[in-house]
Amino acid sequence: MMAIGVDRYYAVRKPMVFKLKFSLKRTKLLIVTLWCLALVAALPTALMFQSFYANEEEKSNYVGKSPFACTLSLPFGPWFEDFKAIYLNVVLFFIPVTITGYLFTSIVGYVWQNNKEINVRFSDTSRSVRNSHWTTAKSLLAVFVVFLVCYCPFSIYNLVQRYIPNLLPAIVKNVALLLPYANSCMNPVVYSFTSLRFWRYCARLLLPFIAKTTSNLQHAFASGHSGSQKSDERHDHNVAYVFEPKKYNMDTKADVQQL
Repeated sequence: MMAIGVDRYYAVRKPMVFKLKFSLKRTKLLIVTLWCLALVAALPTALMFQSFYANEEEKSNYVGKSPFACTLSLPFGPWFEDFKAIYLNVVLFFIPVTITGYLFTSIVGYVWQNNKEINVRFSDTSRSVRNSHWTTAKSLLAVFVVFLVCYCPFSIYNLVQRYIPNLLPAIVKNVALLLPYANSCMNPVVYSFTSLRFWRYCARLLLPFIAKTTSNLQHAFASGHSGSQKSDERHDHNVAYVFEPKKYNMDTKADVQQL
């Protein structure tokens, strides 16, 4: 997320530097480097857990415990638990999130300010370019906010649980563990609903269905209205016959005589 923020920051605020420095070759190298760093950063976490089934001698005693559980082991001594809390939650989360938040806020502020000036001074081409940047900035900001909402509770819980244990209930841990998975589900939704092209295709697909449904409803309403009018006429006729039988009998006799 921070790498995307740096890339978009230079693309929007310093386009000349972006064209010179961010070549396709360097971008590919940067992607490979980021994945290698991610693997190295995650390696200590992979070595910190062991799985066992609880019995009379060994019992898992963490919040939200279950008989079969993965528990934290300390391969490098007791100090490693403090290192884990700071490393995973401060170094790998809060510091990058702070930098990313600054970059995205700077991008949105810059594009918003320049959009106002371009609408007054420049041509339609310049407006189109800035509108494209504005759409990208809004999408990235939405993705970042969703990421923050999904991962921030998990990191806060880890720090609180390390230094103030048993302060938070088990439900907080369960929610904090599930939210990061929700982030993976939300990303496609955010990217789609912040895209104008997505809304256009949705309108193109849904408008014929909506028009057909509306037409069917109007036809059903018209048919029901016509049927209710005929029913009302029959009802009025029956009521009149009940209250004025002589008139209807005389009219019937006259009709018979004419025949």
